[in-house]
Amino acid sequence: MAGKGVVAEVRQTVFGIDFGRHSVARWLSKALPSAGQLNLVVRAAIGVALAGYLLAEGARQAAATPQEESRIHPSLTAEIPPFPPRLGARRFAIFDHSYSPHPRLLYLLVPDQFAGPDPGDVTRVWGLNPLVHYPDMTGLRNPKNAGKLGVCAGGCPGEMLISIYNRIGEPRSVATLSYDWLEKEIHDPATPAFIKFTKEPNIYHFTDIIRRVINNNPNDIVNQLYFIRKSLNNKVNYFARCSYNTVVHLCQITADLQAYHGVQVDYTQHLDQMPQWQEIEDTVFAFVTRMIVGEYDLGR
Repeated sequence: MAGKGVVAEVRQTVFGIDFGRHSVARWLSKALPSAGQLNLVVRAAIGVALAGYLLAEGARQAAATPQEESRIHPSLTAEIPPFPPRLGARRFAIFDHSYSPHPRLLYLLVPDQFAGPDPGDVTRVWGLNPLVHYPDMTGLRNPKNAGKLGVCAGGCPGEMLISIYNRIGEPRSVATLSYDWLEKEIHDPATPAFIKFTKEPNIYHFTDIIRRVINNNPNDIVNQLYFIRKSLNNKVNYFARCSYNTVVHLCQITADLQAYHGVQVDYTQHLDQMPQWQEIEDTVFAFVTRMIVGEYDLGR
């Protein structure tokens, strides 16, 4: 299948990866249709999509020493240097998810329409999840979006959930970790026989497009597409996961902020928008970059 066929055929739901505290997956658990609309096979597929990163992250954290644990989960009440407030924005410090011996805080100034007014002190978090209207990138508190955002099961056209994570100390991107999980499942002899993989013709300048089919019930076949992009040095810097569903058709994208190493950005978009993926990524990256103030080494 070439050209528009790959995208036209796939009108799907999105699968998130939960990093322990904040995630697109948590929003989707509320946005997805009820069990009456979404069958058990599709819900099982969601679990499969979530499992890759969760298992790897869980194994790493389970093996952590007490000293490593203190770096993985530093106290949200730890002393941090303040930074000046700005009218119309709220101050955030995002803690580092990496295993670096020198975790760094990421400072952001987030407009009120996405986060509410500044409470008078820097808000310490593990991630941010602004719900925005695309392409103007306005928020829930913008009067023009009254009654528009967050009201549709699985999302509405023009609705985008963005998740921002700090992984400045992590040498590998989460896009790479996601791709490694997919590659492992493809080549693992233990992968169930009813899960099949095929490579699709590359379109829209992706490095790979992989179809994943779950066929453990001939009356209920689940199809998924993965869109992967690698840089010139063969590093994965874009990973999109999409899956068939007759009710919703979203994709979750995991990418690395090009202007700021170690900042992971996840966002949702409709699969029909995949031909415009580069324009959408540029818009999201510009939106996130404008909010970043700087970083601070906690000195652990």
